[in-house]
Amino acid sequence: MHRLKIVDEKSSPALPVNYGMPPLDMSGKPVSFFEFWPGWVFYAPVTLQWIGYGFKYRNFALPLIANPGIELSGMVGESKDAILSLAGEKAKDWILPYLTWEKSAMPPETQSHQALTALHNAGLGFPVVAKPDLGCRGAGVRLIENKAELEEYLRLFPQGAKLLLQKKAPYNAEAGVFYVRYPGESRGRIFSMTLKYNPFVIGDGVRPLSKLIEDDPRAGKLAHLYFARHGEKLDWVPAEGEVFRLAFAGSHCRGAIFRDGSAYITDALTRRLDEIFDDFPGYHYGALT
Repeated sequence: MHRLKIVDEKSSPALPVNYGMPPLDMSGKPVSFFEFWPGWVFYAPVTLQWIGYGFKYRNFALPLIANPGIELSGMVGESKDAILSLAGEKAKDWILPYLTWEKSAMPPETQSHQALTALHNAGLGFPVVAKPDLGCRGAGVRLIENKAELEEYLRLFPQGAKLLLQKKAPYNAEAGVFYVRYPGESRGRIFSMTLKYNPFVIGDGVRPLSKLIEDDPRAGKLAHLYFARHGEKLDWVPAEGEVFRLAFAGSHCRGAIFRDGSAYITDALTRRLDEIFDDFPGYHYGALT
């Protein structure tokens, strides 16, 4: 399901990991029993419900027209650029500026230079967030902080595929909001809110990063994710008190820590989303980040 990025440009500059978030309670089990079960286990009930309603209403395509402005309603294979392009002038104020780029057969060095020129012409600069135009669950999302990292990203990106280079949000706090508004209604409803915390370890000046990850009650359960992501830094010894963020994308399958944020759902937030989606035709429900 599509996740629309909504931001507030009045937020503070780059700040420490999880700055601005409610305190993270890690007093319970580091990983719940069902937290990392295969995705098909959780989607199976949705599929069964889909089939059930299909028989009830004699139309199995109903879930695919719930968001008429989005191809297949954003259920699968949706284009981020196509969805963001639906936004009107007022709604665009809440979307971080971005440009699209299609990977060609030219050398990555040439393409990175061209992409830099395009970023400059669009008034953008490093850092930017690179992400596939067609993608989900944080796959392929990477923070790009210089030309060398951009060149490496383009080198690994599939030829002919389209990607987005988007301005990085100027804060670290992140939440996922599920918003629903029925056609013809002036008010929507926030169905749920999830607080997303970036996982991190704290250096002691003695242990290398690999050991810090292994010894952490939660990170140690996901060491295979972090070892693959930070292979070149596993022997590095962070200074005492130095905080190292293990994951950038706010996606659970990439290691982000999720907590229930329903206590932070307010009428003011709902009204703000109503104002945004008044200027976003064809979008009735979905997850916003």
